[in-house]
Amino acid sequence: YNYFLSLGFTPAAAAGITGNIAIESGFNPMVQGGGFGLVQWMEDFGNPEIIRGIIRDEGLGQYIGAPYGNPGFNVGDYPAEDYDKLLKIQLDYLMSQDGTGPYKDKAKADHFSDKLEGVDDPLEAAEIFLTTFERAVNGSSPILYYAPYKGQLYQMASERRDAAEAVFGRMGGASASATPKRAKSFPMKRNSPTE
Repeated sequence: YNYFLSLGFTPAAAAGITGNIAIESGFNPMVQGGGFGLVQWMEDFGNPEIIRGIIRDEGLGQYIGAPYGNPGFNVGDYPAEDYDKLLKIQLDYLMSQDGTGPYKDKAKADHFSDKLEGVDDPLEAAEIFLTTFERAVNGSSPILYYAPYKGQLYQMASERRDAAEAVFGRMGGASASATPKRAKSFPMKRNSPTE
């Protein structure tokens, strides 16, 4: 969350991205699910081998594979300094995919930040990041707030909205809606400067 604020994202946009990361990986930068890492990069987009190469180059290759890559691995079991480095590498790579990060020469550009510019609703921000970056289609949860995709079904859109709203509230924001939302607490497993 703070990482995205430091780049000029609104609190709602930062919460929307962070909420998606929570659902994709549970904040485990090394998790192997349908893809790899924080946002579950796949071969056709983001190329996880490039990210793994950067991780190796930074002397953190020991975290590639089991047990760190197992779904459900407790991120609190990473040494704090290494966890923060792994997060920073992947967040920098994510921003490189937006065309602004330090690895942009290695990343396929996908400009999502312009769509999040000025967004003040974490629920809409979660949907914008889901539809423009994650593209987790073929789900059963409808898009409710982001007009170009309203009504289309995506994977876990509701859970991503809930996670974004929880992050927004936890980090000092408030519910963006006039009517109360389902008050869910989304556990953030480690407090770190890059959370």
